[in-house]
Amino acid sequence: ETSAGAVLGVDSFLIKPVTHQDIADIIDRLCETPRRILIVDDEPDMLRLLDRIVQREFPQTQVLTATCGHEAIDLLSRHPDVVLLDLLLPDVSGLEVLAALRANPATATTSVIVITARAPAEELATTARGEFHLFRQGSFSVSELMHCLGALTNCLPPRYVSAGAVPGSRVAPSA
Repeated sequence: ETSAGAVLGVDSFLIKPVTHQDIADIIDRLCETPRRILIVDDEPDMLRLLDRIVQREFPQTQVLTATCGHEAIDLLSRHPDVVLLDLLLPDVSGLEVLAALRANPATATTSVIVITARAPAEELATTARGEFHLFRQGSFSVSELMHCLGALTNCLPPRYVSAGAVPGSRVAPSA
C-alpha cells in the first residue's frame, strides 16, 4: 500500500475496511487541527462511517461530503485541509479528482488519504513495478488489440518505445 501511495503522490493509502483509529491517527498526523475535511465516497454507508469518525475525533472541523467525482471537484474550491478519497467513483474517478486537486495551485499541497478497495490498490502497486494489465469481457480482435497498444505507446516516454514498433505509434525515436 505504501508503494501505491507513493505512485499516486498521496499522504496515505488505506485498504477497506478501515478502523476508526486508522482514520483518526492519520488525520491527526497530517493536520493536527483541520478546519475542513472533504470525504469522497460513493458508498453511503462508508460515507456515513467516515463522517462520524471525523465528527467524533475532530468536532471543530467542518465536514464536506461528495458521492461522486464531479461533486468532489466542485468542493475543492472550499479548500479542504484533508481529503479522504475513494478511487472508485461512478462518474469521474478518484484519480481524476486527485489530478484536479494537484493541478490547482490553491489545493496542490492538500493532504490526501486514499481509502479504497483491494483491487485498485493492487493495480496501482503493479503499475509501480512497471506492469500493465488490460482486461476486457470477451476477447480482443487483432485490430482492437493493435489500437490499444498504439494508444499505450503514445502515452509512454520515448525511452520505452522505438518509432514504428507498433503500427500507428507516433512516438519519436529516442536519441
